[in-house]
Amino acid sequence: MGAAGSLQAQVHPLYSQYMHDATAINPAYAGSADALTLSLHGRMQWISADGAPTNQILSAHTPLPGSRLVAGLRLQHESVGSGRRMQLSPALGYRLPVGKGHISSGLSANINRYTPGYRNLLIYHDDDAVFALQESQWVVTLGTGLYYESPLMNIGLSVPEILPATRPDQERSIFSRHLRQYVFHAGRAIPLGADVVLKPNVLLSVPERGAAYADANLNVLFRNALWLGASYRSTQQLAGLVQLQLNAQWRLGYSWDMPLREQQGYGSDTHEISLQYSFIFDRSAVRSPRYF
Repeated sequence: MGAAGSLQAQVHPLYSQYMHDATAINPAYAGSADALTLSLHGRMQWISADGAPTNQILSAHTPLPGSRLVAGLRLQHESVGSGRRMQLSPALGYRLPVGKGHISSGLSANINRYTPGYRNLLIYHDDDAVFALQESQWVVTLGTGLYYESPLMNIGLSVPEILPATRPDQERSIFSRHLRQYVFHAGRAIPLGADVVLKPNVLLSVPERGAAYADANLNVLFRNALWLGASYRSTQQLAGLVQLQLNAQWRLGYSWDMPLREQQGYGSDTHEISLQYSFIFDRSAVRSPRYF
């Protein structure tokens, strides 16, 4: 019982639709839509497993009028096992025109509230100091990133939590340390005609400790209205994606993830849905479709 082989754990939430809204992985993405943009995002992971992770995100970001500053705000709720985390992340950035595109830098503050939820567990040793913990804990970390986007490409580099946080009382802490995670993401739009656009995307996440995570994605846009795509992940998973551009304001997306190896398994698939609204009403101001 004292010996173990290789153990792996998911430290940060994973998202399949990062290429359509990168606010969850890069604070410098804020303001890139050139309009106030609201997004609602939900992910149900391994739905048949007890205590499987679920995530909900409500975000807003916009350029600030009369300046090159951009601002964003993200509210995230995460549930894993009996524990819960609420995160409020205000972000501020600077967006500078470069050639046909823009380069942005961003900084975010991540205010985390952890609730252990041990009262929901069947505990055999009531005198255990760790399981006696019931109160919530507050932790604040900082994140930063760089982002470049033009009409046909984007590229970003970020550290969502650049300042790891530690708790002095490790016996009564529901986590030991926030680890840095270095994230690189990029995409390219390749028009194949008047009605078809090919869009490959890549994401690489390298944690401070542990194994790196990679995602390769290919989306196809039909008639500026329907995105269809597929992703392959280094965690031996496939994902199918679909997004509808309902009009200039509304986007609706859905993705379905499935493991390629049964023994990897966790028993089931993962579902993700997103809804996005942009305050764009002057059609004459939209000179070309947005691919990022």
